[in-house]
Amino acid sequence: MNKRVVIYTRVSTTNQEDNFSLSSQENACRQFVTEKSWIVVAIEQDVASGANRNRPGLERALGMIERGEADVLVAHALDRLSRHQIDVAVIVDRIEAAHGALALATEDFENSPVGTFIRSARAFAAEVELAKIAERSARGRRARLDSGKPLAGRRPAFGYTWGDEEKSRLELNPDTAPIVRSIFDWYLSGGSLRAIALDLTRRGIPTPSGQGQRWSASVVHRILSNPAYAGRYTALQRRWERPARGQPYRCRAATNDEQIVLPDVAPAIVSEEEFAAVQGRFMLNKQHAVRNNPHPERYLLRTGYVRCGYCGYALGASSPEKGRAPGRNYKERYVCGNLHCRKVTIATAPLDEAVWDLVRRVLTDPEVITHEVERQKHDGGQSIKAERAAIDRLLADVIAKQRNATSAILALDNEDAAAPVRDALRLLSEQRKGLEAERAVLEGRAAIEDEGRKRLLAFGEWARRVSSNLESLDYDQRRMALDVLGVTVDIFQVDDQSHPRWRVTMRPSPVLGIDIASRYA
Repeated sequence: MNKRVVIYTRVSTTNQEDNFSLSSQENACRQFVTEKSWIVVAIEQDVASGANRNRPGLERALGMIERGEADVLVAHALDRLSRHQIDVAVIVDRIEAAHGALALATEDFENSPVGTFIRSARAFAAEVELAKIAERSARGRRARLDSGKPLAGRRPAFGYTWGDEEKSRLELNPDTAPIVRSIFDWYLSGGSLRAIALDLTRRGIPTPSGQGQRWSASVVHRILSNPAYAGRYTALQRRWERPARGQPYRCRAATNDEQIVLPDVAPAIVSEEEFAAVQGRFMLNKQHAVRNNPHPERYLLRTGYVRCGYCGYALGASSPEKGRAPGRNYKERYVCGNLHCRKVTIATAPLDEAVWDLVRRVLTDPEVITHEVERQKHDGGQSIKAERAAIDRLLADVIAKQRNATSAILALDNEDAAAPVRDALRLLSEQRKGLEAERAVLEGRAAIEDEGRKRLLAFGEWARRVSSNLESLDYDQRRMALDVLGVTVDIFQVDDQSHPRWRVTMRPSPVLGIDIASRYA
């Protein structure tokens, strides 16, 4: 029998995607499927951390197995599914509960008690290795800082050179230190970040990254915000934290207690008074700013609704007034905000108009929202129901093993013979805690999805009231509609033959079924 296969591939970063491996994984999986004489019916992929089980590509692949649209999920290796033992157990249980199968292109995977042990052992090893990497990196950074040495990256801070081979101190760079000094002087004399960036670009001065000569306001801001230039080298200024396992990491500014200041590492380029004056001006500008755009209401999709289809960064709105030379005809465009990508740009007005036209079609037919709520109840509920059932089965198995291990300990009189059973009991206790924590996270997801459905119903009532006079909606009301409908727009390059110019995703499924590919420049 020719089995139907959905191939799943994953990489952690866009750099890995470019340099290694989505295509390599897919090719290996296709070769594996061909050798088995199976049929590929779909390919799903994610660019996401293996520490997060809730990935759209993986969920689509599992959905195909559960709906009977595919018989086998094929992955390159076990760690492509997840690096967490419990996550692997939940994923495999969902597949097996739907009478599907999991196959790995580069690893032997037996559907037997031995295979179950191998799955658990490999997932546990991957999870431990992930924790070890993070712990070793943190310990290494802390040890270097405790020894009074700065963190040594690929290059020293702009304006400095390394003072020795061990990179234990910084010295002034005679070529770039005067540039840093001039940036502070210009800003203290009233110059703007964009004006400074434009002047540095016109003068052909290389950027701190060494990649080109195009300066941006954000790069100038980073230089003016670095306390090293006042003689205070400060490490660990940012903290990446995960609110809960399964959720994405978030970056925040570290508190003063979390930062480490190393004296006598970097010679000062400006005085403490000058550095404080710059930070004071930043605070004043923040209080009176209209943010980065002088006319924000011109751009409906700014601040996150429109994204780069390649790197996932939000596209910013670039207006003619944003530091442009006078007398030039600049178009208003959305531009990729990732300095290492910058692959896509698109005119703002046609895109805003076309996306709002799609939203208008929903607002003029509010029954679409009612249908969407029912669809969410079914689809979202099915996914959570499947995960809850998988966790419950695993939890019941662990509890039964705990009961058996406890009985075995009571029946043994020999302490040495009971020691391995006690070790197994401790391991089972940890597994039970992990599964119970996963269930709590799942219940939280269910509550969030339920709240989202309630908001959508309330929005439907509002849409019924305003559907007869949509032209009267102001900017904030239109943005509220985008938010409630979950509108996101992915932009691709004009000459990309494998993708449309842009692609809209929003919650109501009738809209998703519409051909919304566009050829706007």
